[in-house]
Amino acid sequence: MTINFRWNSPKFDGGRPVTHYIVEQKAKFEIDYHEVQTFPSNQDPQEAIVSGLKESNIYEFRVRAVNKAGQSKPCEPTQKHVCKHRNCK
Repeated sequence: MTINFRWNSPKFDGGRPVTHYIVEQKAKFEIDYHEVQTFPSNQDPQEAIVSGLKESNIYEFRVRAVNKAGQSKPCEPTQKHVCKHRNCK
């Protein structure tokens, strides 16, 4: 199963252009977020498609920007999402 979501580039890049973004996820009973994918910074808004999710699990996602200075602090996490088929209510 997959999830699609979008975000905008940061308003301030610390003086260096963003080279890529790191998407992190956390399942309901996990303590920490972990990196699931990286995406180039060549489009705005940015879009991610994260696959390999398990049906009925609850996930949260967040994004970090990366430039020559290193990784940013993560953005606020998404709302909690229950993984289910698109046509299910």
